[in-house]
Amino acid sequence: MWLLQTTTATLTQFADISAVPGGYAILSHTWKRSGEQSFRELQDIIRRCKKDDSNARDHVSEKIESCCIQAEKDGYEWVWIDTCCIDKDSSTELSEAINSMFTWYLHAEVCYAYLSDVPSRDHPRDWLYDFIRARWHSRGWTLQELLAPALVVFFSADWEVIGTKDELANILSVITAIPSSVLTRQTSIFSLPIATRMTWAAHRETTRIEDEAYCLLGIFDINMPTLYGEGARAFYRLQQEIAKQSPDTTLFAWGDRHTDREDKIEMKVEVDHLSAESSRDLNIWEDASKHFLFAPSPRNFRYVLGASMSFTPRVSGQAVLQPYTVAHCSDREDGKTRSAVGPFGPGYDLPSFEMTNLGMKCCLPLAEVNGHTIAVLFCETNRDHVGLLLNPVSPDHACSRQTYHVGARCSFPSKYTKRYIRVVHLGADFHNLSFRGTTFRAAWREFYIATAPPIASAHSILGLASDRVPGIPFRIPRWLFRVFTGLELFPESTITTGADGPPVKVVRFANTNNFVNTTMILVLGTLRAFLDMSVTNHSGAVRADGLGAHACPDDHVAFWPGWTREFEASHGVHHVRLSFSRCPHDPAATRVLHAELRTALYPASVVVPPRVPLSAEDRAASERSREEKLGSTRAMEEASVTSTPPAEGGRKRAREDDPGDDTRRATRFRSGSSPVPDASQDPGESR
Repeated sequence: MWLLQTTTATLTQFADISAVPGGYAILSHTWKRSGEQSFRELQDIIRRCKKDDSNARDHVSEKIESCCIQAEKDGYEWVWIDTCCIDKDSSTELSEAINSMFTWYLHAEVCYAYLSDVPSRDHPRDWLYDFIRARWHSRGWTLQELLAPALVVFFSADWEVIGTKDELANILSVITAIPSSVLTRQTSIFSLPIATRMTWAAHRETTRIEDEAYCLLGIFDINMPTLYGEGARAFYRLQQEIAKQSPDTTLFAWGDRHTDREDKIEMKVEVDHLSAESSRDLNIWEDASKHFLFAPSPRNFRYVLGASMSFTPRVSGQAVLQPYTVAHCSDREDGKTRSAVGPFGPGYDLPSFEMTNLGMKCCLPLAEVNGHTIAVLFCETNRDHVGLLLNPVSPDHACSRQTYHVGARCSFPSKYTKRYIRVVHLGADFHNLSFRGTTFRAAWREFYIATAPPIASAHSILGLASDRVPGIPFRIPRWLFRVFTGLELFPESTITTGADGPPVKVVRFANTNNFVNTTMILVLGTLRAFLDMSVTNHSGAVRADGLGAHACPDDHVAFWPGWTREFEASHGVHHVRLSFSRCPHDPAATRVLHAELRTALYPASVVVPPRVPLSAEDRAASERSREEKLGSTRAMEEASVTSTPPAEGGRKRAREDDPGDDTRRATRFRSGSSPVPDASQDPGESR
């Protein structure tokens, strides 16, 4: 552990925190977007100051200098600052620091929480507005820096004291959703359910996706190697380590829920039996992550905020819905005891788990209820026990090693909604559990649940249709995949071909966030490029499952002014501008896609490379093509008014080709569970 001497800002290494005389102060802050002074840079300053016999503290950054001055003023000889006290050039030292960081904050005498975006004010009411909106509250790493130290002192941008964690506990509780009793250490964080602790990170952000997991290691008392470059695997690995050490099944209780209020509402369930071999290539229209036991991100635990979730065996005897463990019975004051026979067979067993190559081997009560498979989780809210809705990877129930996926698409016709439901509420009585009005008894079983989708960025790119199938005259540049992936819109693709038509590529950019659930679908084919549309070949109708009809001329790139078109949905909330340019490697036959995404769910300005400008000749040609096509379409419409009504087959084809009927269906964004009204589009120049 490297520490800064507060009077000189020189670095000293200590083998253990117990070796630090008089203890140390520690800094919590958010990094400047322009960067911070690093370990190597500080070493260079120290070497230069030794040569000219000057004080290094006078030459370090303002933040480091101010922190050292504050620590010296408070009587501390040593201070730790993450930006300059970790040699990040050493992967070993970085991994050790990340695994030790919670402990370092825990043993610090004081933590200075420096809020660079909160100016000093004369009256508390004046700074409260800025304090609530401080960036510090939204960062992943600052969560453990808030929870671990006993004493946290908040400072404004010019190092004026705002208050301590204890003094601001009620305000911090509102901002962070962390109970004030946890902030004041009346309640230990390790006594709270795993799902509850996950919710604290659900609205926080990290610069590196791996840090979504690494910043939570101490909060779950986990040590594991850090592997920058592994991406989303890090959070799956964290959950594996948690499951190895804790039987707390609230870890699995993320995602959308079916509640007792929906018992009397008609529900239709669509179950996909996905084979193990096909789990890498899940349905193009479905978010793959929802099928698996582990969550892809802390953000998926936002749903748990809607209701408290506890692991039943760890609930106190006074608070538990009904006694189950021996401890529950001994704690009860109302005289209630557990039955001689357990609710799931002889004895009162507890859940157990084991990671295998087939997935998580689970020992849980299992039941078949009106065609639904339900696993009892031993989780409870303040009203109900909770279970997982399962569906088998293979429908062969005679399989000795049955593996399941989690959840199912459920539609509620009377509410015009469709949701992917994972968690179901089962009533308050273990001996008489019920689902949608049907009482059932579960029994202990051993089975397997697939834990996580295969994650391989190389597979996701190499497996895209444009790399496998010739005949698609469009190319999606790799930078576009990177931009959308950075917004958690991950690419998948498939090929649809008609009996008489050319191949059509369907590219789906979908987030893996069970809370937001925004999806954009792009369909590309010969002479066609449009969003969420079916494909119509003029020699005969060719329809792709799940896609609507396309409209001429609006869905033909050649007819777009400047090969550019802007789409909008949800009454202007979402905007996508698509444009095309000639591929420099195949200018005669291939067009390169350029896309800009502007929506309220994502940053207002996403930096993308500029589009390659069209030549004057191509721009003029696109205008002529559109005018010619519009003139041809108007002539056909005028002729159809005076012609004999066509036969049924001809009438159907005319409706599919008629832009007047289908132009409004040119784009559709899927956001949440509510249907999104389509917005009509007017092709226009790029703005």
